[in-house]
Amino acid sequence: MYLSSEYLKRFDKDLYYKVLLLESFEDQVGHTAAQLAQKVQLDARSVTRYLVELIKNYQLFSGKEQSLFTKNHRSGYHFYDSLDPIERERFLIYLVQSTLKYQLLHDIFFEEFHTLYQFSQKHYISESTAHRKINDWKEQFSRYGIQLKRGSYIACGEEEIIRLYLHMTFWQLFRGKVWPFETIPQQDVKQIADQILQFFDVRLNEIKKRRLEYMLGAFFLRKSQKHFVVLNNK
Repeated sequence: MYLSSEYLKRFDKDLYYKVLLLESFEDQVGHTAAQLAQKVQLDARSVTRYLVELIKNYQLFSGKEQSLFTKNHRSGYHFYDSLDPIERERFLIYLVQSTLKYQLLHDIFFEEFHTLYQFSQKHYISESTAHRKINDWKEQFSRYGIQLKRGSYIACGEEEIIRLYLHMTFWQLFRGKVWPFETIPQQDVKQIADQILQFFDVRLNEIKKRRLEYMLGAFFLRKSQKHFVVLNNK
């Protein structure tokens, strides 16, 4: 798995435990619920609940009835034979994007969040749950001087900080595995990144180049929303 456990723990507790459980099967041997519980430091009942949720998540992700695990009464749970490493990684990205916390982050920065009622109806949750989730983000944003405008929920503050926060958050979640700036053409950004590197005569490895593209993606997203950096003349 490419995601940092510590970052996941801060981002979403349920996602964190699901990823830990997925990682527990990378040794390709069977595990009982009790063994998994000891490994991830949860009770067996919680482990079983997360495994059931992972099976449902996988069926929604794949569009198939196939289970994520097979179960043997002696050796416990095993990964299904056809689940290869590439599909596991795609499934992990799906899990991240399916969390309420990510969907709220997405709607705020893509300026699709308008009211608590609208968000709660869109995601089939109560308004109190939506309110609690947005307060969690407000608390995290405040550490960086970012606020949400009353009524519109548009992120405001120092524009340089907002762009940096957006780029870093998406990078920590996806590490270049997907292009999260869906309203910005990725190919255009790639070409601009290549032109920058060529102009400064700089060579970067693929990971660093992808990170530059994420930085540019955050820049162009905010610019497309007519949020501009205010230059200080002092």
